[in-house]
Amino acid sequence: MKNLITITLILSFNIVFSQTKVEFTVMNNCTDTIVENYEIAILSMDFDKEINEYWIEKDSTVIIEKGLYSIFVTVADGEEYVKSYGLMRDFKADSTYSLQLELPRIMQKRTRTVHYPTYLGFYNCDDICDGLQQDFYSNGKIRMEGEFKNGIPVKEIKKYNQSGELVEIELYNRNGTFKKSKYPDYELYLKNN
Repeated sequence: MKNLITITLILSFNIVFSQTKVEFTVMNNCTDTIVENYEIAILSMDFDKEINEYWIEKDSTVIIEKGLYSIFVTVADGEEYVKSYGLMRDFKADSTYSLQLELPRIMQKRTRTVHYPTYLGFYNCDDICDGLQQDFYSNGKIRMEGEFKNGIPVKEIKKYNQSGELVEIELYNRNGTFKKSKYPDYELYLKNN
């Protein structure tokens, strides 16, 4: 019985202390302010395990297992609409992260409806995207670029890491519906993303 209790305590200790702590702050690059109202969905990309999904809100901390995660940030844009942004991040075990997520100036806008939202197109801050649009990281390197017609992407949107290296190409059909992403170098995509 004593051995069983010891093993249980050791396993509990490993489970609790082998996880990663992540704290989030969200910065609005259009207004240079910290966003007050946001939601973040964190989805595990480790398909060998059961799906790990976390939802957090403002000034929240989450405890996760190490691994690769998709992070989706949604911010309010008035009472009826939201803008969303996604990125991927690899987290190491037994670490603490304090992430300041800088929202890009160019984001997709949609209705607040969770199921079957109406997509209104891409906006550069408050203006609908039209023509060649570019967005930059705070370090001056390009973040994304694409050609738009009334908020709808024309063929593709190119995304870059903070070093200015091309890491993802989002492909769209002629109606502006997302088809798929291409990753010229997936490891590079994770670097500084």
